[in-house]
Amino acid sequence: MLRGLLVLAPALVAGISFASTRYSFAEDIKLPATLTFTAYDTGTAGFNIAVGVGKMMKDKYGTDVRVLPAGNDVARLAPLRAKRAASAAMGSGTYFAQEGVFEFGAKEWGPQPLQILLSTVDCNCGSLGVAADTGVKELKDLKGKRVGFVVGSPALNQNSLAVLAFAGLTQKD
Repeated sequence: MLRGLLVLAPALVAGISFASTRYSFAEDIKLPATLTFTAYDTGTAGFNIAVGVGKMMKDKYGTDVRVLPAGNDVARLAPLRAKRAASAAMGSGTYFAQEGVFEFGAKEWGPQPLQILLSTVDCNCGSLGVAADTGVKELKDLKGKRVGFVVGSPALNQNSLAVLAFAGLTQKD
């Protein structure tokens, strides 16, 4: 019996320490009355996630979250860089800004000192949509067709290039 207690003792001490630490931190949180986040455009999963986080912040901490919708990575990051927003809900554009590549490769844009606060996977995926009358049945059929790119959104553009690469195509094709 004593041997069993000795085996469990480290786990019990760690659990009690963790529980007491969590409790003390929870009472120490003092947030401003309002926080501003940036997110994808209204109606998108990214915008809805930011609104959901905002509801939790209001319910748990009494802090209002204002969500600024923006259509591309540069527009989402600009208020954060200008210190007019506390957080930006972004996808892989975060990594591009942190590394200072693509649209964030200009001297005034990158690399940015960013930290990931929350990571989630939602219903997003990399895909390309085509009109029914284009004759495209397989990815290789995109050769010679125009593929849309979004100015200021390297994340979306790199996803499109990845889809093309899967078919053995490049942007020049």
